[in-house]
Amino acid sequence: MRDLQLVERITDAQGKVVFQAKPAAARQALAAQTAAVVTAMLQRAIDSGTGASLRARFGVRGAVAGKTGTSQDFGDAWFIAYTPALVAATWVGARDPSIHFNSGLGTGAQLALPIIGGTLAEVERSPELRRKYMVPFAQPPLEVDMECQPWRPSGFFDRLFNRNAVKEGGNQGNTGPEKGAQRENIFQRIFRKKQ
Repeated sequence: MRDLQLVERITDAQGKVVFQAKPAAARQALAAQTAAVVTAMLQRAIDSGTGASLRARFGVRGAVAGKTGTSQDFGDAWFIAYTPALVAATWVGARDPSIHFNSGLGTGAQLALPIIGGTLAEVERSPELRRKYMVPFAQPPLEVDMECQPWRPSGFFDRLFNRNAVKEGGNQGNTGPEKGAQRENIFQRIFRKKQ
């Protein structure tokens, strides 16, 4: 990663360089292991997540990592894809936030991904561009366990509607049902048959 530079180079009317700034010192932005894990997750987003149409619809076969993005009310749609040699990003939207889609047709996968999908498909069709940009990642995709516990920290409504929630060992602040316990929600407690 390099710091931004306001002026990198100045040329005259004939294109002769009259000033050339020294590149800012580079520094590593992420630890190698962190970058590898993030790339593995974003490769999974392309292979079986919201970016899957990059492969299914556009036939891109090379090693690609990426992420779709959609703002609330479908006003902005993004897609970013990368290989070790190329980064491509698209944004589809309007300056006026009142202009937006009213359905899932306004997602990053529907609006922004096709722009990059078509571009990467053309890159793969060209032997020269494929060799230059569709290079494999340095290490094979990691097997990252992204399975999470189905619980989340309990809030007021969780406690109100499920009084049988208990703390699970190792997941402090998370609640789950007690093994073998019969759940009784608030409506069952209020409208319990009198015995």
